[in-house]
Amino acid sequence: MTLDFAFSEEQELFRKTVRDFAKNEIAPKIHAFEKKGEYPWELQRKMGEMGLIGLPLPRQYGGQEADAVTAGIAIEELAKQEAPTPVLQYAAGGFVALFGQESLKSKWLPPLSRGEILIGIGSTEPHAGSDAAAMRTSAVKRGEAYVLNGEKQMVTIPMEASAFVVFAKTQAEAGAHGISAFLVPMESPGINRYRFPIMGPRAFSFGGFVMKGRSNPEGEFARGQKRGLLRAHEDIRFASHTNSPLLHRPCRSVAQGDN
Repeated sequence: MTLDFAFSEEQELFRKTVRDFAKNEIAPKIHAFEKKGEYPWELQRKMGEMGLIGLPLPRQYGGQEADAVTAGIAIEELAKQEAPTPVLQYAAGGFVALFGQESLKSKWLPPLSRGEILIGIGSTEPHAGSDAAAMRTSAVKRGEAYVLNGEKQMVTIPMEASAFVVFAKTQAEAGAHGISAFLVPMESPGINRYRFPIMGPRAFSFGGFVMKGRSNPEGEFARGQKRGLLRAHEDIRFASHTNSPLLHRPCRSVAQGDN
C-alpha cells in the first residue's frame, strides 16, 4: 500500500485563497508597519475575517476546527509575505479552549478568532529559560483569587497581548509538579510591561512583564495545578496541534521565497 502525501483538491484551493489574500492584502502594507514599529492590527483583523486566526479553535467560539495540515498551509502562505503568523495564537488559544473554564473560553476566544486581540504565553524568566522548572513567579491563593508575583522575560507580544497564559508556582516545594497555568489580563493594576530593541521583525514586540501583587480573579486553568509544568507543556503542544511542525513552517517559507 502506497501512502499518498499529496494535498487534496480542497487543500490546494485553500492554499491558493490564502496565497492570493497574503499577496493582495499583506504584502503591500506589512513593510510600512515594520518601519513604524507598529503591530499591524488592520491586517490582523482581516486575517480574522478570513478565518485564519481561529483555524484550529472550536466553531462555537468562532474557530474553524481545522486540522494541523490546513493550519500549516495557512502559516506557510502568510509567512511568504512576512505576515505575523498566528502560530502563537493557535497555541495559546488552543490551551484556553482545551483547559480553560467556560467563562474564560466564551470571553476570550471569540475576539481572538476575529483578530481583535492577542494572547501570549509566559513561561520563560530572567532566571529560567530552558529550565522552566526553575521559575520564581509565584501564585498564592487569597480568598477566591490568586495573587501573582514575578517576572516573565524573553516573551513575544508583551506590549500587544490583551492576556497571557502565565505559568507560576503554586506549590514551590513540589518543583515542576507544583506549577500551574493562569490566564492573566494585561490591562490591570500590578503589571508593568516592557520591550527590548531587537534586530529583525519590528512590527511586534519582544520583551517581558513584571507582576507585583497582581490579583487574578479570572481563575486558574482547572487542570493545571495538580499536573505540573511537564504535563502543562505537553498540553500546549497538543493544543497547537503538534506545535513544533507548525513553528518551522514560517522559516521554511521565508527560506524558499515567494513560490
